[in-house]
Amino acid sequence: MTPLIKVDTEKCNNCHSCISVCPVKHCMDGSGDKIAIIAERCLGCGRCIAACTSGARSINDDTEAFFSELDARTQMVAMIAPSAVAVFDDLFRLIGFLKSCGVKAVFDVAFGAELTAKSYLEYARKENPKLIISQPCPAIVNYCELYAPNLIPYLAPMHSPMLHTAIMIKYFFPQYADAKIVVISPCAAKKREFEETGYVDFNVTMTRFKTVLKQRGINLYDYSPHDFDGPMAERAVSFSSPGGLKSTILRDAPALGPRIRRIEGTFMVYKYLNDLPRMVGEDMAPFLIDCLSCFAGCNGGPGTENFSHPVALMETKIEARLNEQARRNKIIFGINRVKGEVNRYWRPEIYGRVYKDRSKNLSGYLVPTNKDLAVIYQKMKKTSEADFLNCAACGYGDCRSMAEAIFNKLNRPENCHHYLKKEVDERLQEHKSILEYVRDGIFLLGKNWCILPSYSSALEEIFRRDMLAGLPIMDVFSGFLDKKKLTEIEAFIERAFNMSIPDSEVQNDSPLREIEAHFASLDGGFDMCRLNFVVERIGDGKTIQKLLVIVREADSKTKKTSALQAEKLTKPIFKFIDSGNGVNYFYKNEMLKDLMTEIAEKTLPVCANRPEGQYEPERFTFNARPDADNLHVSCRHDGTGLDMDKIIAQAVSTGLITEDAASKLSDQEKAAYFYRTEFLDIKEKLKTLSCHHLRFSNKKNYFQIDLVFSKKTVYPPPPPIGSFSYGSKPLDNTVHIGLPVENPLDLFNDPA
Repeated sequence: MTPLIKVDTEKCNNCHSCISVCPVKHCMDGSGDKIAIIAERCLGCGRCIAACTSGARSINDDTEAFFSELDARTQMVAMIAPSAVAVFDDLFRLIGFLKSCGVKAVFDVAFGAELTAKSYLEYARKENPKLIISQPCPAIVNYCELYAPNLIPYLAPMHSPMLHTAIMIKYFFPQYADAKIVVISPCAAKKREFEETGYVDFNVTMTRFKTVLKQRGINLYDYSPHDFDGPMAERAVSFSSPGGLKSTILRDAPALGPRIRRIEGTFMVYKYLNDLPRMVGEDMAPFLIDCLSCFAGCNGGPGTENFSHPVALMETKIEARLNEQARRNKIIFGINRVKGEVNRYWRPEIYGRVYKDRSKNLSGYLVPTNKDLAVIYQKMKKTSEADFLNCAACGYGDCRSMAEAIFNKLNRPENCHHYLKKEVDERLQEHKSILEYVRDGIFLLGKNWCILPSYSSALEEIFRRDMLAGLPIMDVFSGFLDKKKLTEIEAFIERAFNMSIPDSEVQNDSPLREIEAHFASLDGGFDMCRLNFVVERIGDGKTIQKLLVIVREADSKTKKTSALQAEKLTKPIFKFIDSGNGVNYFYKNEMLKDLMTEIAEKTLPVCANRPEGQYEPERFTFNARPDADNLHVSCRHDGTGLDMDKIIAQAVSTGLITEDAASKLSDQEKAAYFYRTEFLDIKEKLKTLSCHHLRFSNKKNYFQIDLVFSKKTVYPPPPPIGSFSYGSKPLDNTVHIGLPVENPLDLFNDPA
């Protein structure tokens, strides 16, 4: 079945406006990213065209084919619908243009409407039916054949005014027997009517016709006016307006007035038709229903683009022509001549129509059971009564109808407003959880260079301030960076927001990859740390809209992680100490525990070759062995050794040595600065705990600290017991320390 409406998928934005105005819904397929139309289920009412604000929908008519034939001078006859008066400024110059292009004759469909009224009255007189549903509107015929086949017996069994006109031409104007017939039409659905009946060759909508004229630079005022060929209409020129059929019939059968019901508009007419069987059963139905799918009748049809035009303005134009036609008929023919003309061209056997039950086109559509619906509701995240909003955002009007569409694979849960809200809430909660627990500082930087509201909680800890949302990033940076670095960063951000600069160039030039930050500390000094930034650009292909920034605080995170790892690593020795296993006389167990923790915290950050941000507890071990008088403790980190660069950088930063002097030190001399900077501050603790031997061993494949504590209460500790040696000389890169000492530098001299 030929599609009546075309969809431009490039323009469709899946807004569902088309579904919301569609009177049947079943022809709309919203299961994908774009709304498609199932042609064999579509009425062709055109409501979706008016509703589509993105211009993704248009009528599939025969305009291109018609103009191609016109240019080829194919023999043709034209018919113009009465609604043309509401669309074209000068109807008769339109006729003049068509004739100038070689069209042999132009007929007024309004006279076909006169014949239609005659057919209705003859059918009513002869058959006396219980109900007649008028059928000039092909969308209503399509509805009855597809969705309400029980109404087919009530459809008027005769053709529409357009087909009355076409049949009249075929029968009474043999000179045009070989001519193709084109209709200048306001309607999309007429194409299907013409294809099914075969009397008309081209359905050319008025809007598309005017578009071609404009494209070709044609002005109708450049053409002389011409009158219609064939018989002249009178009252039926108003057929295109709501109630036009009723008005024409009442001219000849005024007694039928109370028995004719006029109704139009998709939001009214189809609901009314659905209720008809009950009304017929209760003997409440009218005798004749003058019904049109479009609210403004054919004057506002989808092929007119008069969707938003005032109805009064359109009908004023129709009434003006009606008055003119009445005047001309009186002058030329006399008041009764119209009836004579109608009788001349009417035959009882040539204008009848037979309809088809096309409901099989819906055979694949199923009505879900309550059990089926329960499954669909779960997919739509509807678990309580409050979840059934019936908000109509999906286009179906209520949640059940949307669920039915999903069941029939005509839509998907993602198009449900409640589903999206739930999904967003869940994602926001996940996002919030991630931002709350992630260890990195993560934030978005807007085009105004301000921090956007959603950022990780770690960011406040890293930047040492709270309530960062909305703050200019340069104000934040100014709290811990110098002016030179701020200038570099400002230039970098400007480049980052410049779409013309490639990503690779932006990343290569980033001064934020590693910066040294100086934060004011509570004691009046400065807390120095290194920050590493990763910056990613987010855009729409045309502009950079925001920057995603990830910042890591290497030093602080190391210290924090070291403390956590130290707590884990020291548990075994704590358990050993607390067990009283040979050391129950050691009276300062808690102080010993604190010391072990401090050793771990100081040692872990400077172990070499460890993955950044990761600590492997199994590589750092504590061993304790008691004898009669002493507790021997060994702290060993396997597989790494010390990172000399970190140690010497720390010594330089604390002023213990200059960079130039540090560059001349051996690895053993560099290692000595670790003992000096990190262990001198625990010297007093070592003495208090009666530590009388301390040895550091720094090898390529391990780092080890050996301590010997007296289990007796001894203070001051005994003299140094001397150094351990392996063979004839000390172990390479091993420092032996005996306590106490007066000169701290003596701690780092190799034993004699």
